[in-house]
Amino acid sequence: MLQKTVTTDYLTKKRVNNNNLEPMYKIEDNHEAIITKEMFDLVQLERQRRFEITRGKNTDRRKYANKYGFSGKLFCEKCGKTLKRRQWNSGTKSEKIVWLCNSYIKGVENCPSKAINDTDLKEAFIRLYNDMVKDKGFFFKMFLENINKVMTKESKITEIKKLTERIGLLEQDLSELVQLRLRKQIDDKVYNKEYAKITDELESVSQEKSESEMEHLDDVKYRDKLDAIGKIINNGDEPLTEFDDDLFVALIDKVIIKSPSHFLFILESGQEADVEYSSQQQSTHVETIIMLYVRHVSK
Repeated sequence: MLQKTVTTDYLTKKRVNNNNLEPMYKIEDNHEAIITKEMFDLVQLERQRRFEITRGKNTDRRKYANKYGFSGKLFCEKCGKTLKRRQWNSGTKSEKIVWLCNSYIKGVENCPSKAINDTDLKEAFIRLYNDMVKDKGFFFKMFLENINKVMTKESKITEIKKLTERIGLLEQDLSELVQLRLRKQIDDKVYNKEYAKITDELESVSQEKSESEMEHLDDVKYRDKLDAIGKIINNGDEPLTEFDDDLFVALIDKVIIKSPSHFLFILESGQEADVEYSSQQQSTHVETIIMLYVRHVSK
């Protein structure tokens, strides 16, 4: 924007804000952009996604997100709701932390699930992590299969560029149509028909572009997650002895709670691990299931 301020006194060189004193001029694409328009659009989509988690549509998961490592990541298998952290017998020798299903908290009749011991969940993750680090060969075999399936998918960049070009042509057609009407070189019947045709296609192509951008953003984020997870496991030579919130958040997308001693850990990479653990029985069974997160590999 040019001439946002103007000189009111050429002797003193005093300048003031241009509040309708002189015309202002807007020049577009005058400087090279710091980031591409495509990247800017992708960032806006990511901001919207984060808004939906923190303040938007996903009301069940957002309230306790990021307060604890398990917050927003534990899901009841029976009803699908998230679990909330509760403190039992506070101030006594039998004090402990448990996680309860949201539906169960609102009424026992809503869900038959039981309380989950916080310590058992943490110990189950520790055992899972140590098994992955111990048997890196097996873990990375499946891990690399996931990467290859993502990397071999056709990039959305070319498709997004074509759709952007199509939108530009449609907007140009629409502008030319409006100019014809302003110059009274087209009658209203023909104008209305062509206007509806162009705007319908413009809306359709814009929607297709938005969907392609979301898919591309998911793929980019997924590749970044795979890379980060690979580094964490590859560099993890020492067994984990205490629960690490940051490590859990980095590795685990969510946990499906099957019972107080049976958990399905879904890694950010898409791999799943079925873990049975109970502090009362002092026994552990960990089974890695060769299953991918369908959203990423079966499009």
